[in-house]
Amino acid sequence: MASREPPSPKQHAVRPVNAALLRATTDAHTRSHHSQTAASARLDSKIEDLRAKHSGAATDSVVVDTPSFQQRRQLQHESSSARLTSAKELHSARFREQLPAKPTSKQMHVDHDWRSPSPQAVARSLAAPGAAGASLADSSAELGEIQQSVQRLRAQRAHVEQLRDHNDRLERRASEQRRENEELRAELESLRGVEQENVGLLQSFKLLEERLRSLELTCREKRQELKAAHDKVASADTQRSHLEAAMQALALEHEQRVDALKSKQATLVDRIRQLERDQDAFVDKQQRLEQLWRDKVQRARQETRLEQQDCRLELEQARTESAALAAELAPLDAQVQALLATTARQTALIEDCDRALSDAKAQQRTAKASYHDQLELNGRLQEQLRRLETQLRAVQLAGESDKTASEKRVFELESKLSKRKDRLEVLQVALHERDKQLQALQRDAAAQHRSTEDIEESNGDLRRREKTLLSEVSELRIALGDVADEKKILAEQVLGLREQLETERKDRSRWATARLKLLAEFCDEENKLSSALRFGGGTAAAVAAAGASSLAAQWVRDDQQDDDDSNDDDDDDDDNRRHGSIVFG
Repeated sequence: MASREPPSPKQHAVRPVNAALLRATTDAHTRSHHSQTAASARLDSKIEDLRAKHSGAATDSVVVDTPSFQQRRQLQHESSSARLTSAKELHSARFREQLPAKPTSKQMHVDHDWRSPSPQAVARSLAAPGAAGASLADSSAELGEIQQSVQRLRAQRAHVEQLRDHNDRLERRASEQRRENEELRAELESLRGVEQENVGLLQSFKLLEERLRSLELTCREKRQELKAAHDKVASADTQRSHLEAAMQALALEHEQRVDALKSKQATLVDRIRQLERDQDAFVDKQQRLEQLWRDKVQRARQETRLEQQDCRLELEQARTESAALAAELAPLDAQVQALLATTARQTALIEDCDRALSDAKAQQRTAKASYHDQLELNGRLQEQLRRLETQLRAVQLAGESDKTASEKRVFELESKLSKRKDRLEVLQVALHERDKQLQALQRDAAAQHRSTEDIEESNGDLRRREKTLLSEVSELRIALGDVADEKKILAEQVLGLREQLETERKDRSRWATARLKLLAEFCDEENKLSSALRFGGGTAAAVAAAGASSLAAQWVRDDQQDDDDSNDDDDDDDDNRRHGSIVFG
């Protein structure tokens, strides 16, 4: 095997050029790689900030965050960072494979401001070794090598141009990325404003939830009060029914008692009217009899006076005539004196009878009872007295002629007077019995009057009780009206609460739809960002975008779950309200 020839000076001149081109390309690639890694790092930091902010918003929106979900999120973050590092390593390995030669560590630390040599410098470097005096045999080989190196340089220059174009594209893409970053910053500011609005909405939602709880408590209390009022109304209805039944029974009993009392009162009134008519007839008859008796007494007195005057005249004549016969008529005078004494006694008896009659009349006036029998007896007595008076006058006229007969007649008259006295005593006893009967009748009338007064008092008590029952019934009706008004007010409050719940539900649905729209826009922007970053840091951005999209999808699923739970809670509340309205409506 032939030994390898030492390199010629031209080859020594071409190798630095290749090394310089290699360093330039490696420097350009490293700068582009560093810029891409820096841009990807900045984008990763922004994505992490967005994730942190949205995770904070998600923790604010979600009331309870379980440790398993946090661990899962941390594991996703670690896996995305591991995928990002592996993608960076893979991208750097592919980039190294595309390089023409692997640069050393000394060549990686060259000056980044080095530029490719000009054609004059290359010609001078080529002319310098030509001037050193090479042979013509070697010149053709060297020329071929130079041509080959020129071709390689051209290829390297074309590659450098491609790299420069690629760097320009990367710079344009970086400027576009800056503009997109500015837009993302503006969107972040808008998202921060939306986040603040979400915080305010969450606070207002919490306040509304507290108010809803308080309203539900008040509604439960009102329902309990309404139930108690319904119970009171039911008890009042039962009491009213019992009272109405009792009142109807009392009214029937009262009507029966009133009918009985009315019938009894009618009989009593008829009896009283009959008694009044009898009393009026008796009084009229008694007045007529008294008037007749007075007239008869006056006529009798006038007749007695005339008879006494006649008797006196006759006595004077008799005295004048019997003056001569005085001696003969001395015993007759004694008899006359005896007869005068008897007449005086008879007049005294008549006066006693008059006094007894006046007393009987006074008793008749005070008693106001039926004295028909007594009047008949009085008439008989008066007739007998008149007969006695006529007989006395006959006796007085007969005087002297019939002393023995007159004495007998006086004895008979005295016996008759004694009998009449006995009869008067019997009549007085009968009058006392009649007085007792009248007093008994008066007592019965007083008892009936008291019974009528008691009936009137019982009627008044029943009327007062009826008035109290009517007032209680009116109060119960007023209470029923108040309960009905309270029920209407509670129904209006329940309707207002339902309207508030519907408005809150609509607000929550609008807020949920707005949030979903924002999350969808955020996912679209992340997808656009990942598609924009796919050329430079495709794998890392794809991993980050996939993590962000999975996180956004998880947020969307959580929001949908929360919305479903809230809708289920609202449906349960609606069912409970519907059940309450059915029960208490």
